[in-house]
Amino acid sequence: MDYFDILKATPRGTRLLREKKINAVFLRRHDKKAGMAKLAAYLNRHSQWRRVYHAPDATIWLKKTDK
Repeated sequence: MDYFDILKATPRGTRLLREKKINAVFLRRHDKKAGMAKLAAYLNRHSQWRRVYHAPDATIWLKKTDK
């Protein structure tokens, strides 16, 4: 249940991203209609996440940390 809530970027899922201190997200290639596209859109919209890799095979985001 946690996995799918995070993948769909539901309110509970985005809360879990924070609570579980997830600092990296790796998504395989997907189209805009795939369920994981919601998580990709969420990460792209929020400035605390930085997309560090984007290619035909996958996309990777890292959470910005306080120094």
